[in-house]
Amino acid sequence: MPEHKDEAPESHPTALRWILPLLFIVLIVTLGYLIYPMLKPSQGSDIIMNIINLRSESDTLTRSELVTQTDEMVRGTDDRALIGQWTVLTQCMPTGCDDSEFFNFIALISQQLDVPNSVLIQNMIATYKYWGTDEIVRFSKAMTTVTRSIEDTYSRSLEEKWKTIVSCDGTCPEENDLFFQAIEIAVEL
Repeated sequence: MPEHKDEAPESHPTALRWILPLLFIVLIVTLGYLIYPMLKPSQGSDIIMNIINLRSESDTLTRSELVTQTDEMVRGTDDRALIGQWTVLTQCMPTGCDDSEFFNFIALISQQLDVPNSVLIQNMIATYKYWGTDEIVRFSKAMTTVTRSIEDTYSRSLEEKWKTIVSCDGTCPEENDLFFQAIEIAVEL
């Protein structure tokens, strides 16, 4: 009777040589895909910065470039509310938009898109909107939230800008500029 040896199944070292590196590559690509959005600046921040720049830009070429970039970014979101508010803003641009139109659009961006310090920005705009109105509760809540949020950012420049806004008490001619500057600082934090 011939002797039968239990033979181990034939291993496939060549298969393992290419499967493990392939799995490693797939893992790295997947992690990169998940982490990249966290590392790149948010599109909402870029749109807000463009809007702030559009408000004061007088050079036709620069303004055209900002409008084109912003239009592409806004339409790229496929967000109907943003596109609608952008359309409202672009319709008043030829004759000059009221600052409230810029604030409204920035508030919507900070609600709809990923923007650093979005709650702070929304409450800054609410403070601006309700300052000096009969909406004392809304104004007070927004102002308190802004003050506390700024303390939490530990940003000296934002804190100084906010102190200047508060000391104006809604009466300084440069009040709107100060609010836009504060929003810009908040977006860049």
